[in-house]
Amino acid sequence: MSNITNEIFNREWAKGENRRILSCVARRFRKVIPPDEIIYHSQIALFSCLNRHKDKYGTKFTSSLYRFAMWEFIRAAKKVKPLYSLPCLYSSYVDFPFETVYVRDCLDNLSLTNRKILVDYYINKMTLREIGKNYACSPTTAMILLRRAEKDFQRVYTKD
Repeated sequence: MSNITNEIFNREWAKGENRRILSCVARRFRKVIPPDEIIYHSQIALFSCLNRHKDKYGTKFTSSLYRFAMWEFIRAAKKVKPLYSLPCLYSSYVDFPFETVYVRDCLDNLSLTNRKILVDYYINKMTLREIGKNYACSPTTAMILLRRAEKDFQRVYTKD
């Protein structure tokens, strides 16, 4: 690891070509990652590139920056949880009683099939194969039903 000072980092951060590369990569992930986190992950990508880029391999700094930015944003996108994720809202009955009651109300507004599929998958931790057996369909069809139920839940959850 090389010694990166604030001056070096600020100079590279201010360069237009580096910012263009970072914004080009970030544009692909703008629907998944919140804007404040995009800036944070852009800075981490630049810092990682400054630490690990080696001129002796014959690659340009901007090529390395693009590669490091893609890696960083892919890592960040994998860690992002959707707003309507049932496990995180259902797992804490004591800590967030209002949200739990709200999620239950939203589930009550769904059709019986959608409610059962969401509860089976997220709360009862059933696999898609088990859900498929319960509804006499294949795991692929169960996945399609689960995605429809999630969209229906998201529509109800964000409507209120």
